[in-house]
Amino acid sequence: MMLNRFIRPFFAFVMILALCQVHAEDIIRRKVGPGVEYSRITRPGPYEIRLIHVKRQEPLTHLEVVMAFDRLTGDENLRNTINRFKGPKRQVVGGTNGDFFHMAHSKTAGMTVGASISNGRLVESSAGRTAFYITADRVPHIGVITINATLLVGDKTLPIQTVNRPPTENGLFLFTRDFQWELPAGLRLRLDNVPLGAHGNWTAKVTGNFNAGKIETDDLAELVLVAAGDESKALLSNLKEGTEVVFKMEVPEAGQPVTQAVGGGVILLKDGELPFAPGTGDKARHPRTTIGFNDDEIMLMTVDGRQPGWSIGMRYEDLAVFMKEWGMKEALNLDGGGSTTAIVRDVVENRPSDGGLRRNANGVIVVSEVEQGPLATLEIHPKRLLLAPGLTGRLQFWPGDIYFNPVDVKAEAWELIPAEQDTLFSCVLKDGAVTLADIKKEGTAAFIVRHREHPEVSAKLEIEVVHDFAKLVVVPASLTMCPEDKGSVKVFGENAKGNQVEIPVEKLTWELAEDSGFKLGKPGEFIAVKSGAQPQARVSLGNASCQIPLNCTKEISVCEFKPGMELPCDVVPAQDPLKLESSVQEEDGKNFLRMAFNLGAGPGTRSVNFRPQRKFETTPIRLRLKARVQGEGKMLLRAIFIDSLNSTHYLTFHNDVPKGGWQDVSIRPPVGMRAPVTLANIYIVNTAKPACNGTLDIKDIFADVAP
Repeated sequence: MMLNRFIRPFFAFVMILALCQVHAEDIIRRKVGPGVEYSRITRPGPYEIRLIHVKRQEPLTHLEVVMAFDRLTGDENLRNTINRFKGPKRQVVGGTNGDFFHMAHSKTAGMTVGASISNGRLVESSAGRTAFYITADRVPHIGVITINATLLVGDKTLPIQTVNRPPTENGLFLFTRDFQWELPAGLRLRLDNVPLGAHGNWTAKVTGNFNAGKIETDDLAELVLVAAGDESKALLSNLKEGTEVVFKMEVPEAGQPVTQAVGGGVILLKDGELPFAPGTGDKARHPRTTIGFNDDEIMLMTVDGRQPGWSIGMRYEDLAVFMKEWGMKEALNLDGGGSTTAIVRDVVENRPSDGGLRRNANGVIVVSEVEQGPLATLEIHPKRLLLAPGLTGRLQFWPGDIYFNPVDVKAEAWELIPAEQDTLFSCVLKDGAVTLADIKKEGTAAFIVRHREHPEVSAKLEIEVVHDFAKLVVVPASLTMCPEDKGSVKVFGENAKGNQVEIPVEKLTWELAEDSGFKLGKPGEFIAVKSGAQPQARVSLGNASCQIPLNCTKEISVCEFKPGMELPCDVVPAQDPLKLESSVQEEDGKNFLRMAFNLGAGPGTRSVNFRPQRKFETTPIRLRLKARVQGEGKMLLRAIFIDSLNSTHYLTFHNDVPKGGWQDVSIRPPVGMRAPVTLANIYIVNTAKPACNGTLDIKDIFADVAP
């Protein structure tokens, strides 16, 4: 009796809360540009998927491949790259990251792996790699792309090995201002017409010698021709100042000019089918970026990964099946992992697994060549709202002009009216929130959201009244945390029809035993206390309840330092003037590793390394240690993990370790790494020119792993 007296008023009280509809698969699809739609998809798994659909025949919209900083240096996040390519009559509707590229530890950091062609300009050649490319007739293609280049001097035809690629052992190599790294000596030339493209003939004249160094110009007409090997150098020496030459460029796979090209990896679909056997290929789930097309549209796709409870990522086969499901005939995997980024109308729509936007080499953007106009359209979400007596449900508004360019409109400008004269109930709209008012009868009713001064700008809204829940669903279904971590969940109520609504956590009942090894924080939040604890929490609302498994990690010692032990330490590159002396020292009764080093001055990357090679059967949630650094120079403290796919993951403890006493530092490896994983390296690296030398002390290295 006492229990029933509590439940009834409590349940009635909860029914005044805000609820939002969530389905087993939730899709938000809205128009964002001329011939462009954006889809945000949530699927069980969970998977968070973002799609940008572009109509191929829309004359006002097209795709472009754009380079970071509009060059080949590749060190800029996608949002900044997009901002660089905007204009008054040039709206960037959205875009994704592009090709794989050399990471920060490489001498050519930012160089794309495949070919890059941006608005007809050949930025970089690449032989024999797959790419997505668009030809002059606006037709998209996916396949191997080869860029053949030759130099015509009189009656002689001389092959050019690559364009904007580092010279190798022998041959001629051509460079434009896009190449931003050091070059050996060569010849300067000047183009008659710019930019240099990938298909056609370009006339140029030799203007003089090029001294070894960087190409210091923004002029696309300036070229540098470099020879490697005695035979090629002899040919180059015959080209005198004023000599006229012709560069013949050809993409044999296209047979015509190529306007855009972005390199990729695995071909996922060919003629509508998977070009590989089911169950083969990469079996690891990672964040992915994909591009595909059919006769009607081109589609950019991202899926987040390495984030349990949000999105676990996809395998190649999953990507292929998904792209086929959405009607694509051809599809190509682009760079993924921490690079995966989807931006729509200046908003980052996904959650990059690095925790922020990675600096990428290039991107694929959607451009509409139109001017901003007055308010003309309205998109809302959700289009169907579930409420109960006294509930408040929030709407998202996307007002735009006739081309769906965003238009600023104040929240109070919108009103809500019944679609029919005699409705089951009435509602109030205020500051984007919808509240049920007078209820004549339960059921579903249609409403219209419209602008008060421009009623023709409107959207339809359906509202359904709900009362009871058959069960509660918690997302994520469980939590694994390190001691002192805080973790939170969302709770959804599911009615008898299987429809779900999110319940505000502060109005639910949360239960957890006092000696469980966890504590309750604010509603919906748990705090890990005791290492290895594995309790069950309980959340309830009325007669519906759900259990939540909680896990607190256990501590594992990674390495113990003992006098006289063999120390796996080295310095890279292993040559003078770089030096390293490693030893086990003792302080306050504890042993620690000391590495005394001299990394000299740059240029180039220099590092001092401790290589524990410790293998873990499951990916650690956290790696922590105590470090002490003394000396001069900027010192980046990092670690390297290698997963079972032999993928290398570079993680940073600290970008500039404070000099002086012991510092507690930690990192959290990406959850999506395929186990088992190996802690290969803990190291200090310096990439700056100033001298870097001193000592690195390390002790108390622990990994926190799931119990």
